[in-house]
Amino acid sequence: MNLRWIFSEFLSQHCQGCPHHSPAGDPSWGNEIIASQRKAVEAREGKEADETARISELRANLADQSTQIGEMASPETRELIQFLEQLFSEDASKRAAASQRLVESASLAPELFPDASVTLLITLASTDDHAELTLPTCIALARASQSVRAAMLPMATANIERGFYTELTAELVDALGDTVQYPLSDTLIDSLIRTQHDDMAFLLWHRSSPSYQWHLNALQRSYDADQESVRQAFRLGLQNLDDRTRIRYCGALKRLQRSRPSIAVDLIESIAQSLCLFETNDSGSNTPSAEIVGVLQHAFKFAPDQVDEELASTFAGSRPAVKEDIIRVYSDLLDWDDEKTKEVDDIARSQQIAFGRLFDWVKDDTLELDLRGEAAEALENAASHRPVVISEKFDAILGYLALIVAIKEPPEPPPKIIIPGESEDPRLAGLQAHGRKREWLMLKDRLIRCLKHLTEQQSSVHFDTVAGCLQNRDANVGAELKAVCMTLLGTIGENYQLRSKALPLLMKGLMDYESVWVRGHAIDATCEMFRYSKSPPPSNIIDIMNVHLRDTYTMVHKAAVEVVSRGPRWFDEDQALDAMTALATHLKVYKDDPIQLESICEAILGLARQHDGLMHIAIGLVKSTLPTGESRPDQKIIANLVRTCPPNSPIAGVVSILIAEFLARVRSRRLNGYEHDRKRMFQWLHSLPPRTYQHISNQLLNAAREMAVHDPWETTHFASLFSHFGDFAKENSILDTVRNAIRDEPRHQEFRDDLLKLATVAKGNACLRTGDVDLAMATFASQGDPQS
Repeated sequence: MNLRWIFSEFLSQHCQGCPHHSPAGDPSWGNEIIASQRKAVEAREGKEADETARISELRANLADQSTQIGEMASPETRELIQFLEQLFSEDASKRAAASQRLVESASLAPELFPDASVTLLITLASTDDHAELTLPTCIALARASQSVRAAMLPMATANIERGFYTELTAELVDALGDTVQYPLSDTLIDSLIRTQHDDMAFLLWHRSSPSYQWHLNALQRSYDADQESVRQAFRLGLQNLDDRTRIRYCGALKRLQRSRPSIAVDLIESIAQSLCLFETNDSGSNTPSAEIVGVLQHAFKFAPDQVDEELASTFAGSRPAVKEDIIRVYSDLLDWDDEKTKEVDDIARSQQIAFGRLFDWVKDDTLELDLRGEAAEALENAASHRPVVISEKFDAILGYLALIVAIKEPPEPPPKIIIPGESEDPRLAGLQAHGRKREWLMLKDRLIRCLKHLTEQQSSVHFDTVAGCLQNRDANVGAELKAVCMTLLGTIGENYQLRSKALPLLMKGLMDYESVWVRGHAIDATCEMFRYSKSPPPSNIIDIMNVHLRDTYTMVHKAAVEVVSRGPRWFDEDQALDAMTALATHLKVYKDDPIQLESICEAILGLARQHDGLMHIAIGLVKSTLPTGESRPDQKIIANLVRTCPPNSPIAGVVSILIAEFLARVRSRRLNGYEHDRKRMFQWLHSLPPRTYQHISNQLLNAAREMAVHDPWETTHFASLFSHFGDFAKENSILDTVRNAIRDEPRHQEFRDDLLKLATVAKGNACLRTGDVDLAMATFASQGDPQS
């Protein structure tokens, strides 16, 4: 939004001669704006009038010329003259058809065009109304006849100089052949670059971007004739302070370097300087830096050492935004697909350089942590998508991680300029310190994930390194590094062939009572190792999990609870009973932590699904936790109950009451659509055996009445439940309750009337159930439908 334009326009349109308000201060500034706006409007109107008069005069003169041509021409030429005259038609379809016929005629029989008609076409090719119609004919004539090329050259150069239909005119320049001297002039080269509108790419989202084939062809021929002439044009353009201009130059350079890759390498210094220029950031993602990154990536693949040297030099003295762009150049290189670039011989070399540079920045303590984190993220992405590229660097990454994993405090931030007299807000300083700690943890996590991705892809290659790190007694391997190795061991153990080698090391980690950190990560690694395995872990490992469920350290027993949640099928009945006993203790300990209660209940119900004999115990334990005090954990626990306990279970009555109480207590989030869990709960209640329903029907009715107070609409599901079991008296009662709970307003009247009808039908059905047929018929008749 340009407030200056908006304000000026509003002032000139609404404040000039306003009869409603008078100026509150000095109006001279406003009067100057109004006067300048008035002059601009008058100038624009005068220019439009002159242009209209010029076009009218041109049309009249061109019509006279076409008439004179027709008097001296042969019959075939007269037909061409008719096509020329149709170019002035008011019908757009006739103009287009005439243009097409002229192109065909020029290609097949250029000799039929007399000199006067060629002059006419050249004149029209420079006018706004007819250039698009006549330039294709000029191109066809130039390709078919050499005699007209010299006459067309001035028109072509003039069109390009003023940026007029440059793509068509550039094709005409190509058709002129040897008539054009290469390299083109500096003005023409600059115009060919500037008229490639890459800054308007966001307007072409609905179709493919133009290729600018003929722009590119002219620039290629100029570059081949004199490389410096084209390079100098790009040098000047890349230093332009206007964002859109730089985007155009970068887009043209990106196209040209595909066929002439050396140009970007020769301009690497200018490209790096252009990257350092400030941007206005008013074009969204379409920015000069985004285009420059693409140019640099392509240049890097052909001259990695030279480009890397320049980028490293630029990186050292640039601001953070430029450093982010340079890191992006290297990060995309690591993710480059070799299969698509077989013609590039040096791609492997460029990836090696990119990894080395990024890894150096990850290790650089003088850099801001967010930049080091972005470099680490690039390594992580490369390990995930292209592990072959950095697989041989596994030891180097693990070695650096060994140095920093135990360091809890981040490095000191780079020094900054302190302005005298200004003091820093301590709250802001504390927030920044917290942010740096978070970024430090993220940096280490990204390196760990990088190693994990590598072990996923090539577990057999890296097993010896991880095992050696754990078994090396001479080295001072800290608990933090052992924990990292345990995490990697869990990933390696997913490989069945390596699992037998990994399990002894994992067992040592599970029994490492010197470090809570190692035990916790070893438990997580166990879960990771067997998550997709058809065979369970060894029985002694499950026994160890039951021991860790009773561990006093939070990290250890929470990790053990997670193992039970994710792998209840690994526990036999005795082990499951032992685990459930430990989990019952956790329910008491975490009675005030709803999130943890949800996790513990999930573990308990998972064991119950595997062993039916534990169902009664599990339901009783879960019942003791409800309500937890928060609606979301309650909903997840109840939904888990529905999945665990079948409706025909002997204990289904207890579960039914828990479901009904939850539905009555917790409101539905209807604004986000009806929740799937609540829908399944009502479906589950509909599936109850009739005998179970009879035992709990009164509790269901009480829950329905409680729900009707805050959600009358959803209470109709309870009415459907009562109708399903033929309990029409309760259906009638709850429908009356729902109707009375809805406000008597016009917008609800139709719904209230429908509820009244349903309640009356339910009352009649209840009478039929008791055998009072006369009262039932009278009730149905009151609704005007005795056969209801």
